[in-house]
Amino acid sequence: MHNFAAHIELEIDLTPSNTSNELAIHMLLAPITIPIPLIPGLEVHFDPQIHGLVNVSKPVTFTYGVDIQVPTGATLLVAALHPERNVAPGFNETKITTTQFQSSTDELEMDLEFSFRPHFDITLPVLTETIVLALDADLPKAGVKVSQVENVNAKCVAPAANVTSAAATDVLFPRLTRLDPFIGMALTLSLNDIAYTPLDFEHPLENTLPVDCLEYDPRGKVLVAPGSLKDAATDGGNAALSTRSVSTLLVFGSLLSALLMV
Repeated sequence: MHNFAAHIELEIDLTPSNTSNELAIHMLLAPITIPIPLIPGLEVHFDPQIHGLVNVSKPVTFTYGVDIQVPTGATLLVAALHPERNVAPGFNETKITTTQFQSSTDELEMDLEFSFRPHFDITLPVLTETIVLALDADLPKAGVKVSQVENVNAKCVAPAANVTSAAATDVLFPRLTRLDPFIGMALTLSLNDIAYTPLDFEHPLENTLPVDCLEYDPRGKVLVAPGSLKDAATDGGNAALSTRSVSTLLVFGSLLSALLMV
């Protein structure tokens, strides 16, 4: 990759009857069809998409976004016959900066993922049947896993088992929200809607990206740095924290322009 950077913001409203959302935005009015003259009936269809996926355990409304910078020279090396040998040198130096997470509730348990997904279909009529070979490539995909942790310090680290809360040197919080971001690539092949040999390049990047630990502000309905609420109350009892405004628009223009430069 070369000079890849993107800014993405999402606004999601999940209800009890719709606790799983999958979003596909087609970037063209219609897929591009490319006939192959040498083989009658053989066609290649190209349909670039923005793909998103959200899974939650409870109804929630939230806004969240990330700024992504992939270093120049990051490379994907695919061993198609041996997926366990896939490597992605350079991607471990990817920088992810999150925007402020605004939520209607503090009981957040969810998985959020979004990606640029070029989709290819190759169709070939054979007698009375049509064979469809499809390729979905997430280039790249990014997301965050949101979970709740209890009795931890400001870095979401629990004290050792042999250390009591009273003896702990760090300030412990009864509950914090932990945000684990990730970035990677994925490749999925399918034949007549039966997917096989999925290649996922998220795992080599585990434990290399920064983890956010945040405290929920019930007044502003935003997640803030741990201890901010106590500090604000101490400074004159003013609980109105100064926070950045969060956009409620789904912004894809900068993502598209960045991808066109790759």
